[in-house]
Amino acid sequence: MFEISVACKYLVPRARYLSVSIISIISVLVIATVVWLTVVFFSATEGLERRWTEKLISITAPVRVLPTDAYYQSYYYLIDTISEASHYTAKTLLEKLDSQKSDPYNPAVDSLPDDFPQPLYNKEGQLVDLVKEAYKASTSVRGVSQLTADVFETAFANVKMQLAREIPDSGGAMEVRILSKDTYLTNFDPENTILSTILLPLSDADRKHLETLYHTKEISDFIIKEKNGIWQLPETSFGQGVLLPKSFQENGVFVGDRGTFSYYTPTATALQEQFIPFVVAGFYDPGIIPIGGKLILVKEGAVAQIAAASHASPSDFPTGLNVRFPDYTQAAVVQKSIQQALKAAHIAPYFSVETYTDYDFTKDIFQQLKSEKNLFSLISLIVVIVACSNIISMLIILIHDKKKEIAIMRALGASKASIGCIFGISGLCMGAAGSVIGALAAYFTVKNLGTLLAFLGKLQGFDVLNAAFYGTTIPTEVSEYALVFVISATIIISCLAGICSASIACRQNTSEALRAE
Repeated sequence: MFEISVACKYLVPRARYLSVSIISIISVLVIATVVWLTVVFFSATEGLERRWTEKLISITAPVRVLPTDAYYQSYYYLIDTISEASHYTAKTLLEKLDSQKSDPYNPAVDSLPDDFPQPLYNKEGQLVDLVKEAYKASTSVRGVSQLTADVFETAFANVKMQLAREIPDSGGAMEVRILSKDTYLTNFDPENTILSTILLPLSDADRKHLETLYHTKEISDFIIKEKNGIWQLPETSFGQGVLLPKSFQENGVFVGDRGTFSYYTPTATALQEQFIPFVVAGFYDPGIIPIGGKLILVKEGAVAQIAAASHASPSDFPTGLNVRFPDYTQAAVVQKSIQQALKAAHIAPYFSVETYTDYDFTKDIFQQLKSEKNLFSLISLIVVIVACSNIISMLIILIHDKKKEIAIMRALGASKASIGCIFGISGLCMGAAGSVIGALAAYFTVKNLGTLLAFLGKLQGFDVLNAAFYGTTIPTEVSEYALVFVISATIIISCLAGICSASIACRQNTSEALRAE
């Protein structure tokens, strides 16, 4: 208590020690500024990264189980291509999962080539069903609530739409614009619990367009809706409902517009163009996914139909198992659990397990975000060290001014440790004070960041953050990582600064100090 009381006495600003007081206040304010800026920056970037991640996993999943080349070269996959029961056609993962028979080979009508891969049997002598075993491994993860797995497929098609729009002030004259765009199709998951985070609300223009186009006020039959936790895309006489990325909306497409997916199937003489009609049931925000502007969510039947007709290499268009669960931060745990289950079932070579940070189309983005976070953490640490160096200057000046008092305390029996502790506590208190002030300032800044950015946007004449990348709203959650990191670093470095200064005070010669006075 003695050391604390003396340290508090030294830290109280006094006019008599003006230079020390000014340096103390400046040191605290510099530390507070560093803490404030660091917490605000990390809070904003982590919030945006979290939002981008949520949009990504709303379309895909936190974890994916993908077949490897070993799977496509296995007996299990290739046996369908030489089996009459499979019509000599390889089956998709979904077909394999739904199939009642793992091995369609019939030696009475089918013949195996000499170089055909050897089958993988279990202990009972039965062919190991790779897909069903992988599905079992993906859904048997313990300790993760609401975990589900479903097959996803990807296909390529050309979107063709005729957009008829009334020309303003033309007396009802119509203008027809043709929209043609190459796109990717992937499965729409009706049980996706976080789909609502990326769905764009139905605008007044969409409502008016639906009512005008279909001559009805009952527009619910043409839009996506949720019932008992299940998302439903409409099935209309004009085609099945689909979800388009917001890039289509920005190109003038409305909910209710109709179009076709165009693809080609081989015939005996040539390629024949096929069409699948669709109706736009809504739009979604894909975030910063590179292919997001071309990715359309479609019912699985249409994707499978187009994928089967393309006869493309399986590696060209990804297919696998989407493993979904609410808390995406558990992705690494789920990945490890599935890998262990696959290894236990002796099928690990046939499947790879990836988290959302490993996907081909997002890996570079997440690596860049991680690099920027590490770089700014290093810069923040360096700035904190520089800011806390002011504490050493202040305490050295304080020690010089307090030579007589230090000598008297030593003469009265105070130990060197006590003297050192006084100045160590002084440095610690300054660092703590700066951290608290900076953290409070950061909290109020983050909570009002949208207002601040709007004000800055008005001053410069355009938005500070582009809505195409950062969305229309700014995160307002304070980063726990930033708070722990910068406050811990500040307090530790401040304490070390105090200890360095305390070592100078401890080496002071008591008799010389008293004689000098």
